[in-house]
Amino acid sequence: MDRPNCQQKIPFFSKAIHSWGKIKTCPHCTSPMRQDFAYGKFFTLAFVIGLPIKLLGVFIPVLAFLKSSLATGLILGVFMMFCMRFKQVEP
Repeated sequence: MDRPNCQQKIPFFSKAIHSWGKIKTCPHCTSPMRQDFAYGKFFTLAFVIGLPIKLLGVFIPVLAFLKSSLATGLILGVFMMFCMRFKQVEP
């Protein structure tokens, strides 16, 4: 994930990402930031990529495991990770 203020990369398994609370601090510049979710990007990914993957499980018998609810949850979970972003908190 990119930091909006200092443009540094923050690793996914960082304490800054998985700490409690809405306001988090940047590990590089220690300025406040807020974690946000891009809803438009999520629905675009779900319908443009997720729906065809689910339909592959319906129409191709070898890929029948893709139509299960576990596969749907995994696919949507990955898309949710891609849609998380940080926004700068105004003082």
